[in-house]
Amino acid sequence: MTTPRHHNARAVLGHRVREIRRHLGKTLKDIGQATGLSKSTLSKIENGSLSVSYDNLLKLARALSTDLPELFADGASSNAIHANGRRSITRRGGAEVYETPQYRYELMCTDLHPRKMFPIVATLRAHTTSRADALIEHSGEEFVFVLEGTAEVRSAFYSPVLLKPGDGIYFDSTMGHALLSAGETDAKILWVATSDVPRTTAFIPAGGERKRKPRTRRT
Repeated sequence: MTTPRHHNARAVLGHRVREIRRHLGKTLKDIGQATGLSKSTLSKIENGSLSVSYDNLLKLARALSTDLPELFADGASSNAIHANGRRSITRRGGAEVYETPQYRYELMCTDLHPRKMFPIVATLRAHTTSRADALIEHSGEEFVFVLEGTAEVRSAFYSPVLLKPGDGIYFDSTMGHALLSAGETDAKILWVATSDVPRTTAFIPAGGERKRKPRTRRT
């Protein structure tokens, strides 16, 4: 079995944030104003010494005019496929692993760019509201399917709901929401979020200049 690539996930994220930020000609202060993160926090992220919550990852992606998969693209992404008819396979144990105090993310199929979905196998480490982030909201939609344990989904407009293995929920991400583990053990879920960050700026991907196939006009 392949060992999950968790040892360099923070470093990859930090490198990509710095790379895209510099390509856009933005300073740490610029990104801080857009995300609400301090300059020192952003510096630690770029140095790979600080894990970032899902909420702040979304803020970073928006501030950098990109999407979450691009933030975790490593050197292999320079060979990523951008044409139509794409596919990506992540074998067991081959996901990019990124960890925070609240979650353990196994990032799936990170070599496709751009894309409209962001699939994650996540372990929910937070069991109480004191350990979970506040309700977060962002553009897009999400689907959660429970693989192991019991997950609790809290949202702004509904009472908390418990989901067992085999249960799924689909919701609008603009509604405040949070995911917790309700049982004694950490719940494991398949978590798919849409990746609809406006891509207003083209930037250099890891490994060199991105090459796009010319579009053919359909008649």
